[in-house]
Amino acid sequence: MSPAVITETVWALCSEKEFSGTIRVIPITTSKGAEGIKNALLAPAPQYNGQTVWQALRSELKKTKRLPAANILLDQPAIISTACADSGLMTPLDDIRSIEDNQAVAEFLLDEVRKVTENPSCKLVASLAGGRKTMGAMLQTVMGLLARTTDRLTHVLVNEPYDSPALEPRFYFPAKGTTHHLKTSSRTETHPAARANICLADVPVLRLRELFPQQFGQLPGRFSELISLYSNRIQQAADIPTVTFDNDGLHVQVNDTPVRLSAIEYALYCFMARRCHDGKPAIDGRTAAAAIFQTWLAQWGKQHPLFTPQNTAADTWQRIPEDDLRRKLNTLRSKLAKAGLRHLLPHLMPIPRGPISIHVILANP
Repeated sequence: MSPAVITETVWALCSEKEFSGTIRVIPITTSKGAEGIKNALLAPAPQYNGQTVWQALRSELKKTKRLPAANILLDQPAIISTACADSGLMTPLDDIRSIEDNQAVAEFLLDEVRKVTENPSCKLVASLAGGRKTMGAMLQTVMGLLARTTDRLTHVLVNEPYDSPALEPRFYFPAKGTTHHLKTSSRTETHPAARANICLADVPVLRLRELFPQQFGQLPGRFSELISLYSNRIQQAADIPTVTFDNDGLHVQVNDTPVRLSAIEYALYCFMARRCHDGKPAIDGRTAAAAIFQTWLAQWGKQHPLFTPQNTAADTWQRIPEDDLRRKLNTLRSKLAKAGLRHLLPHLMPIPRGPISIHVILANP
């Protein structure tokens, strides 16, 4: 019910130095909101010499920002709908009043955001401005679930009194030559539109999509199921993982996930897990770590029969250069991530370029 947030956000985006390309605005709203957009933005407006607000905005951007008007597009409003049990039809919401309405909003937002974030050619700028507060809260949640690093969540801010609904005519963007009036108890104030200051504030997004990339392409389609999935994965990531080493010298199991390693990767991971189990301090520097691992490996290999992967790894790796250790750590990290354990890497692997230390529970010390 606040169509001005559309024009204000578009103006702010087009004012950014790095802006290029095409803006396609997709309003997500109710049937009442769609009617409000039509009446406010798409009907002839006296203050713009009979142009609609949307036409005037595109003309002003073309003139002042030197942007092709064809690059600024307003899509048909995406109207939130819900299932009607009596008629068996999807019915557009005219407002958001109940728990069921809010659930419909969450599902609708998830679908709309997913459409854009699955398209690598598009960058999403999701705006919290306008709408019911629960809509904004749910949009922020959906962005946390699906947003990529290139996507943004924003809120548009306009200085007083240009944000006042009492302003006549209503402010939509800082058009040159347009004047607005505000009646107070004692007088009528005059405010040129050009003095308005529109600021696009970026809202921080905790991007869980970056934490669980393995699950994309097979995520559940419902909002509640997606929340449940991510909540379970976050709980798993918060718990210290349990690592079990198979006797074959090639397989480890992290919680319930098996991972196949090479013999030397198995030995290296066993070395780090044993140090964690024994409470030994982190090793600073790859050179020192390579030397300590080499000494440990020689003793560890003797504890296993000839021709076993453990014994062979010790015989083969009698000298361990720092670069080789670094490469083995990288391949270990990659194999654990590919096994779907990326969310546990802060526990399972040393910090890149940091001390050699992991944080696990060793099931078979």
